[in-house]
Amino acid sequence: MKISIIVPVYNVSNYLRKCLESIINQTYKNIEIIIINDGSIDNSYDICLEYKEKDKRIKLINQENMGLSGARNTGLKYATGDYIWFIDSDDYIELNSIELLIPYLKKYDIVVFNYNNVKDNSITKIKSFYDYNQIEVKYLLSHCNAWNKIFKKDILDKELFPKGHIYEDLYLIPTLILKTKKIKFLDEYLYNYVYRSKSIKNTKNNSNDRIYALNNLYLKLNKLYPNEIEYLYIYNLLMTSLIEEVTNNCKHDLKYLNKIVKEKYPKYYKNIYWNKLGILKRIYLILIYYNILFIPRIITYLKIKIKNS
Repeated sequence: MKISIIVPVYNVSNYLRKCLESIINQTYKNIEIIIINDGSIDNSYDICLEYKEKDKRIKLINQENMGLSGARNTGLKYATGDYIWFIDSDDYIELNSIELLIPYLKKYDIVVFNYNNVKDNSITKIKSFYDYNQIEVKYLLSHCNAWNKIFKKDILDKELFPKGHIYEDLYLIPTLILKTKKIKFLDEYLYNYVYRSKSIKNTKNNSNDRIYALNNLYLKLNKLYPNEIEYLYIYNLLMTSLIEEVTNNCKHDLKYLNKIVKEKYPKYYKNIYWNKLGILKRIYLILIYYNILFIPRIITYLKIKIKNS
C-alpha cells in the first residue's frame, strides 16, 4: 500500500528540515513525498532541492504562490498513493506514524489520530476525540483539521480546498467526514503541531473566512445534516472566536457573529449535540445567545490560565 504525503512549503526554512526528516525516516517505506514549493522567497526551495537529492521518493513541484489551498490541490494532482496525508511544513510527525496507521487503512476511509501541541519548549497532548465509545461520530466535525487525519484517495475525488481563503480545512473536511461512515479513531499521538504566534490564524481576525467556509457547508449539507452544520456554526463562529479573544488578543465582534448564527438557527442553544456536552456547556451557550458575554469571557480566561499554570 502506497501512502502519498503532501507537504506545501512557503517560507518555513527554520522548520522545514525537521519536518522532512520526520517523513523520510518513517519506519514504513512505501511512501511518496510530494513537496509543493509555493513561491517561497527564503531558502526553503534550496532545502527542498537538497532533500530531493537525498530521497528519490520525493517529487518537487515549484509554483507561484497560491496559498495553502492551492498548494494542497496541486499536490493532489500528482498523488498516486492509495491514501493521502496532508502535513504542514512547519510541523513534524512521529517516526512510526505510518506503520501504526497501516493496519487500519484497508478497512476505513479516514483514520483520525491525536496530536501534540508544541509551543516554545512545552508539549501538550491533545485528543482529537474525547470518548471513542460513546460520543457520536458527528462530534468529529468540531475537530476538522486536515493534518490529524489520513484519507483514502477515492473520497477526495472531485473535492478541492478553496483557493484564496484560510480555514480551508473547515471548508472541506466536514464534507469528507459526512461522506463516509468508515472512520477509525486511533488513540495514538502521531502528529506534532508547532504553534507559531506570528502565523496568520493567530494574529488576524479571520471571521470572514470562517463565515465563507460555513456558508459553503450550509449550502451543500444543511438539508441532509442540519444539526451537524448548526453545531459547526456554534463551535467555529462562537466558541473558537471566544477562545481566540482570550488567548491571542484577537478581537472578534461576537455580537455580530451571534447575529449571523441566529439568522440561520434562531434557537441554536437547543442544538442536540451541544446539549449532550452537559448542563454547564448549555448554560454557557445560553449566555452567549443573549449576548451576556462578560461571564463566558471571564470563565474562559480563568480556565486557560489554570490550565497553563
